[in-house]
This record gives sequence, structure tokens and C-alpha cells, in this order.
Amino acid sequence: MINMVDIQEILLLHFRNGESISSISRKLKLSRKTVRRYIQTHKKKIDNPYADNSIAQGLIQTYRYDSSKRKRIKLTQEIQDKIDYYLSENEKKRHQGLHKQLLKSIDIHELLHDEGIDIAYSTVSHYITTTIRKTKEAFIKQVYPPGYACEFDWGEVKLNINGQLMKFQLAVFTNSYSNYRYARLYNRQDSICFVDSHIQYFSHVGRVIKEMVYDNMRVAVSKFVGKSHKEPTDALLEMSHYYNFKWRFCNARKGNEKGHVEKSVEYVRRKSFANNIDFIDLKSANNHLDLILNKINNQNRFVNKKTATELLEEEKNYMLKAKKAYVYYQTESSHVDKLSTIKFKQNSYSVPDIYVGKILSLHVFHDKIEIFDNDRLICTHQRSYKTHDWQIKLEHYIPTLEIKPGALHSSMAFKQADHRLQELYNMHFKDDTKDFISLLEYVFTNKVNISNLCSKVEQIRKLTPNDISKDKIMVLLERNDIDLINNKKHTDSKDEIEECSQALLERTNTLYANYQ
Repeated sequence: MINMVDIQEILLLHFRNGESISSISRKLKLSRKTVRRYIQTHKKKIDNPYADNSIAQGLIQTYRYDSSKRKRIKLTQEIQDKIDYYLSENEKKRHQGLHKQLLKSIDIHELLHDEGIDIAYSTVSHYITTTIRKTKEAFIKQVYPPGYACEFDWGEVKLNINGQLMKFQLAVFTNSYSNYRYARLYNRQDSICFVDSHIQYFSHVGRVIKEMVYDNMRVAVSKFVGKSHKEPTDALLEMSHYYNFKWRFCNARKGNEKGHVEKSVEYVRRKSFANNIDFIDLKSANNHLDLILNKINNQNRFVNKKTATELLEEEKNYMLKAKKAYVYYQTESSHVDKLSTIKFKQNSYSVPDIYVGKILSLHVFHDKIEIFDNDRLICTHQRSYKTHDWQIKLEHYIPTLEIKPGALHSSMAFKQADHRLQELYNMHFKDDTKDFISLLEYVFTNKVNISNLCSKVEQIRKLTPNDISKDKIMVLLERNDIDLINNKKHTDSKDEIEECSQALLERTNTLYANYQ
């Protein structure tokens, strides 16, 4: 193969020493055809009338052989047809939505090899690349008017909650004009969390954006109609009707169409949780997220020297007026089993034991579950996202425990009760379970604060440390109620209230005198 030094030698011998092509050919042991080609190429460049400004560049270049007309030896037309068939099958899969199950070049090469075709992978890969090569896509920079568009997307975050690594979903909003960012962490990427994130965003901003932009997420798109038309989910439809905003869906696998939020998800996640992933609970993680977002939104921008918060204030003049926060929940119904619990998503939640065997209604929010008997609210539980979890309240089982007091100590209801109640039982009522259950009934019926209960127990302990009973505790608790009634007596002139207060006071004083 002739190199640059040989080319330089040819040119020097001919143009400087005046030797002929034949002489140079014999001296350098090159064909006359090769020598003549380099000399003629050099003359053309020197004689070019437009070469004055670039005469020093490109005078010596390695000759490039034209291989375009070279006959293919291995890659015959038959093999090309086979490769084209596999590429057409890939195209069919794309239209079916199976873009993750396409054959790659290495897969096609292996299939050809299995058919006994001896061909190099590089040959197959080069043919596929040149066949499916497309013109690179061009993008058009967009200019967004203030208050018009906001982009939404999900991102995954892993955090240590009380030492346990858990997966959460990060809902991120980014205003297209101001680049103002808002985000919340949720346990799941479902319709309830999707709607709640919008409620929180609109409440936070105090205004409503005119158009929301989404990709083809399942919580926003219910089904595809043809290649381009998409129908929204009922949750998105109802929410948009309430807040009066429009929605727009990106094309499939076109994240660049909402490039603001695509970058925001990564940016917010990195800034908030790259250096800190340890939190007590989800609430503390969201509080930390709020602090980071406040810092991000109040940083000066390089272009117009304004912060995202300042630009948002400008946007608010063009946004829709905010409404009262939208209330969204899913309605379910559940049968109360013999353990006086209802089930939702494989988790059990207690209800008062008088409802065993009945069918109750559930209002499921992202963070709580409200349980109804017809239209009457029975109780509320914090929603659990664990599997086979039990959310049990001790007050729901008092009537049953009065009949079966021996079941208290080992019951799940007691294990999940306030630790102060457990301490009170273990220290003073372990041998008198019935009195303790009776005390619990009084506490739960009258909605006595546990801290208040503990303070009364402490007062008795100072007077009679070895004699703390249900009656003494209830007397002090009732005296507290009497004080409230007496205070009210001075502002209320009704005789009925005075009579009831006096009767209760006399009863309390009689009970209290017995223990002096």
C-alpha cells in the first residue's frame, strides 16, 4: 500500500528533479499508472484557479479507491432478501407496540448462521445500518406564552424509611414558561395519587394552568384510537372539567415533546435525594423535598436574571382562577368478617364490632380510608401500602372484650394500641383486666386524651402509689369535666344545665370522699 512518504517522493522526483514517469516507476518500483495518477492529481490542484486561498492544504492526500462498484462475494441477493424479511418483521412488531421485542443485528446474524449461511457479523451489521438509516430528526425550539402550559411526569425514587429501602413515585410538574418546579412523593403511580398530585400542585400555586401536557402514561390515557388519537381516563376527564384546563398527549416515545419535565424529573430527584435518602416516614421525605424545591425555584436564572418564583408570579396574571380544592377518592364496598375487619388491597382495617357480617362502603384516598355505613362515617384509617398488613384500633373491640376479657393481653388490637395504655395495663391492671377494659370504655366513649389520662394516673401515684384503681382515675377525669361545666355555667343561664352540673358534682364529691 502506497503511503504519504512515497507520494511525496514521486512529486519531488518529478517536479523538482524533472524525472519522467517511467524513471520514477523504475526507481520506486511502482507501476507507471500509479505514478501518473498522483502527478496528474497534483497538477489539477495546482492549476485550479480557486486554489489560491487554500494552496497549502490538501495537496498531498492518500488516494481513495472506489469500492462502490465492487461485487459482493458473501452478501448475495438471497441473503439480503432474508435480512430484509427480518427487518420487515421488526416493523410489524413496532406497529403492534412490541418495540421491546425487536430483533437486533446480532440476533439476525445468529438466525442466518443457524440456517448454515457463512457470513461475518460486520457484513450483516453494515448492511442493516445502511438499509434502515434515516435522516436525523430536526427539532424546532418552542416559545411558550406565560400561564399556558405545564408538563407532568413520573419518576422513581428509592428511599430508606426507618432503615427499610422502599420504592416511591415522584410526581413532577414544570411550567413551560417560568420553569417553576413542583413535586410530591407517593407510594404508587395510580389514579388516586395522580389526581391528588394535581390537587396539591394547583393549591400550591394558587392558580390553574391552561393546558397540561402528558406522555402516554396509563393513569392519563385510557385507550388508543388509531395511531394518533388517545382517549383520557375518567379521572383526568373529571379533574379537567372541574379545574377547566385542557390536556395534550405527546406522541409515543417522544419524550422531547415535553423536554422540560423530562429533565426536571432527573434534576429534582438528583438534587433532593442523591445525598440524602434516610427519612423517618414519607411525610418527612416530602418536607425535605419542599425545602429543596424552594431553593431550586429561587435560584437566579442565567438568561433574564429572574428566579422561577418571580416568573411564576408573572404567569399567575395569565392563569385561570383557582377553585376550592377538588376532592377525589375511589369508592369500594367490603364485607366485615368475623374479626371485625374489612379488606382492601390485601390489607385489613378494623371497624366497630357491632358491624360484623355487614357490607360497608369505603372512600379510598391516597393517604387514608374512610369507612361508611350508608352515609354515616364510622371510622378512618391511615392507608397502608404494605402487603397483608393489619390496621387495628382497640376501641373497636371494647364490647367484645367486656365479654372476653382474657383475649385482651394477646390481642393484635392491644399490641397496636398506644404504648402508654400498654404501660398502664402492665403496671397497674394486669390482675384486674375487667376494670381496665371498663376504664378504656370510659376513655374512648368520652374521647379522653391519653396524655390527660396519664397525668391523672400520675396524680394518684403521688398520693397512693400502691393503690391506683379505675374508680380513682375516673373520679379525677370527671372532676375535670365538672370544672368545664362549672365554667360554662357562668355564661349559660339555662336551668337544665345547672341542675345536671350540680347533680354530677355531688356524685363526684361523694365518690372522691370515699377515698380520703
